[in-house]
Amino acid sequence: MPVSEVTSADVLEILTPLWHRKVATAKRVRQRVRAVLEWAVAMEYRIDNPCDRIGPVLGPQQDVTEHMQAVPHREAAAVIGKVRGSTALPAARWLALEVLVLTAARCSEVRWAEWSEIDRAGRV
Repeated sequence: MPVSEVTSADVLEILTPLWHRKVATAKRVRQRVRAVLEWAVAMEYRIDNPCDRIGPVLGPQQDVTEHMQAVPHREAAAVIGKVRGSTALPAARWLALEVLVLTAARCSEVRWAEWSEIDRAGRV
């Protein structure tokens, strides 16, 4: 379909089935379609971008966040002890978990931490 003929209805036909079921995919598809149509506007193949008008029709997405179950703080020492006793490699086994528990950092902060961020001498 030529970009000059794409309508809001066409974009809605693609996004509506995904919008609430496949949230991340729908966002990416909308961004990519919008980028193509923005290019078409810049190249003067069309005068507007139909993606600009579909937000109210689609409505807000309902992101479903699933949080990991927390360990009660009174049980943290027992969990660390159990993980230390496992047969996994030491780094995977308890170092990351221990840093996570002792610093109350986010999982991604621990996973992607760099050695330059850690002061072993100062224990920080």
